[in-house]
Amino acid sequence: MKYNLLSSFFLFSVLVSACSPRFAVNADQDTQVSFEDYKTFAIVSEPSADVSQDPVFNSSLNQERLRRSIRETLLQKGYRETAENPDLEIRFFNQLKDRQETQTFNNGPIFWRFYGVGGNQVYSRSYEEGTLFIEAREGQSQRLLWQGWAIGEINYASKKYRDRLSAKIEQILDKFPEQSSSAPKEITTLP
Repeated sequence: MKYNLLSSFFLFSVLVSACSPRFAVNADQDTQVSFEDYKTFAIVSEPSADVSQDPVFNSSLNQERLRRSIRETLLQKGYRETAENPDLEIRFFNQLKDRQETQTFNNGPIFWRFYGVGGNQVYSRSYEEGTLFIEAREGQSQRLLWQGWAIGEINYASKKYRDRLSAKIEQILDKFPEQSSSAPKEITTLP
C-alpha cells in the first residue's frame, strides 16, 4: 500500500511536469551587419498567413496583438516606425506541427524486473507544437538581417494564452539589437 502510494505520487508529479508548456527561444543574425545604420522599421503583413492552417493564431485579433507587441518592443529599443521607405521590414509568421510524446515508467522494485514481475505504465499524449518566427529584413534589398523564434507547445485553452504569447514575443525581441543613440558614450577609466 505504501509503495503504491509513493509510486502514484511520483507518476503524478512527472505527468504534471510533462504537461507544463515548454518553450525554447533563440535568435540568429548576420554578424557582418551593424544595426547602428538602421533607425526606422515597418511591420509588413505576411500574405501567406493561411487562416485555415490555424484559425486561432492567424485570426485578425491575434495578428493585431502580435503587431502591437512587436511595435511596442521595437519603439522601446529606440527604433522609429515609418510607413515610407523603412530601413527594416519586420515580418512574423508561424508554423504548426502535431506532436506526440510517449513516456514509460517501470513499476516495482528493481529485482522484480529480472523475473518478469511488475509492470510498465505507458503515458502518451498528443499536442500541437508551434513555432513563431520574427524576422528583420533590410528595406531596400530584402536581405535577411536578423531572425528570432520561439518553439513550444500551444495551449489555446489556457486562460493565460495571450499573456504567454506576449511574453514569448518579448523574449524573442530581447535578442534583437538595440538602436544605438547618436550621443557619444561616456568612457570610464579606472585610476
